[in-house]
Amino acid sequence: MTQEMTRNEFLSSFRQLQNSFESSLQEAQQLDSQFETIYRNFTKDVTSHIQNAEKSLAKTDENPLRQKVQAFFHALQNIDEEWRTKLNSKEKGIHFRKDFEDSLLVFVYGKVKSGKSSLGNYMAWGQSDNSSQIQQQIPKAEHPEYFSHARTDVASGDAEKEAEKTKQFRVGAIEATSSIQGFKLPGLTWVDSPGLHSFNGENGDLSKDYVQHADLIVYTMKSDAPGRATDLAEICDLCNQQKKVVLLITGSDDTEENIVDGEIVTEIVMKSPERQKEQQQFVLKELAEIGLSSQHNNLQILSVSTKYAELHADNASNLKNSGMSDLFVRLNQISQEEGVQLKRQTPLKNFNYFLNSCLKDLSPYQALLSEFSHTIRSLSLSLDSRSAQAIQKAQNSIKATIEQDFSTLASYRDDVEQMNAALATKKFEWNNQLNTLLQDAIHEVFSSITEELDGALVATVQTSSFDIPEFNLEQVEDSYTVMHKGNRTKRGGLGGLIGGVSGFLVGGFAGAAIGATLGSGLGGALGSSSSIETKTITLTVGDNLQDLCNSTTALYGNELQKVLDEQAKALKTGVVDKARIFMSAIEASVKDTNAKLEQLHMKSQHALELK
Repeated sequence: MTQEMTRNEFLSSFRQLQNSFESSLQEAQQLDSQFETIYRNFTKDVTSHIQNAEKSLAKTDENPLRQKVQAFFHALQNIDEEWRTKLNSKEKGIHFRKDFEDSLLVFVYGKVKSGKSSLGNYMAWGQSDNSSQIQQQIPKAEHPEYFSHARTDVASGDAEKEAEKTKQFRVGAIEATSSIQGFKLPGLTWVDSPGLHSFNGENGDLSKDYVQHADLIVYTMKSDAPGRATDLAEICDLCNQQKKVVLLITGSDDTEENIVDGEIVTEIVMKSPERQKEQQQFVLKELAEIGLSSQHNNLQILSVSTKYAELHADNASNLKNSGMSDLFVRLNQISQEEGVQLKRQTPLKNFNYFLNSCLKDLSPYQALLSEFSHTIRSLSLSLDSRSAQAIQKAQNSIKATIEQDFSTLASYRDDVEQMNAALATKKFEWNNQLNTLLQDAIHEVFSSITEELDGALVATVQTSSFDIPEFNLEQVEDSYTVMHKGNRTKRGGLGGLIGGVSGFLVGGFAGAAIGATLGSGLGGALGSSSSIETKTITLTVGDNLQDLCNSTTALYGNELQKVLDEQAKALKTGVVDKARIFMSAIEASVKDTNAKLEQLHMKSQHALELK
């Protein structure tokens, strides 16, 4: 840089700029309010979906659906925590900026012992470690107005409102700063922050909470070791947030010992221009290697020494060599060319960055939805397989019972009435067993999935329409012939004897022959001939007991399969359908929220382009 500028000229330029700044928070606050509405609705909807799903899911570790629903719940908790943290940070930032709307907010950021506080003291008083005597030499009207914000409880840090009381930033201690503190001069707000990457992590966290709300960031690196990986990562993060950053290599001086009049004289000298350039080029090269071009945000590096500057405050040439003149020129250039725009854009840029991070926070839901869909498909197939196994197991059980019972019923097989009475009793027992088997099978398959089993399976078997066939005997009719002998021969002989006697008496021997013939015919007429009679009898040749056993086994097996299939299908449909409804509801909520955030982002981006 060829221009030169003193500290007083620098402060004067900001004083003239003061009236150019105007409130930049109103639009950002309106956008914040819209985001709050989206955020509340999303949390409310997803919480409701999760609660509804959990009511019908079995509370067991084996339930894959419950595990996935729990994953959504944890994701909601995480996103709620993330968004609430980010909102709190934004609210702190808005509250922080509210008091500095009439000035450019410059935030000094960097590691512990990187010269932040010394730089701030020099900007405020022209001295890096000033005393009350120096302060008294400066007109009251030119005194900076100190302030303090949040503070950590680090033991070695500054005391409560120490900067306000002493009107300077403490230097020299290992961790001198543990507060967000600063000072105001007309048109300029200068903020000193706790160091990054210290042993006390809360100090660095506090700085990170506030740095994003700065209009301009001055990042400090000690010249002893500039461009360390941790510094480079912080710088990249700031640039990725579209922050305006000025890089400083502080303490760019050396101590030389010279002999003057025979005595050793110690002198503070600047590092040579070659060494300064070498360090600057090294940092730029390292940034380029991790993907950050020096053209990004017009990134520039300045080497400075506040100690050298305060020793040569009255020498323009030496002040120029200290690098502080170049810093004044650079800050003045930014304030004049971009100050008002930076002031207006910073809240909107912060909001855009915030929205982008919130949109990224929704991405885990997409993975969870994909996993949940896969779980539903796997569960559906698993339930089909487990139902088939349960049916087979139940069928084998009732078959064994029926076959065993029929083996004992064989003792009644000669008595149809007693057999059918025994079968009626057994039917009642088999129906009870069938109901028990159905209940057990349903619980075995579904108890780990759903809480809605109570009353799901009614005892339909007792009043079912199927009947067991009756036992009966297999009988045949057989016929046989009975022969009856007649008495006609005996009576014919007797008639012949009588006729012969009568004929002899009448006609002698001739009469006797004729009488015998006639008597024999008469006797035969009076006697009967022999006869044949056919009779029919019923014979038991077998029974239907084995067929009845087989048909009963098949009947109960089919009934079991039918009822269990119906119940399993209904329960599976209920579980899977509810899971799909839950998934669709979550998906719709995420999609709707994502769309609203995208719309809000476009609105914010449009407002930013108008600034």
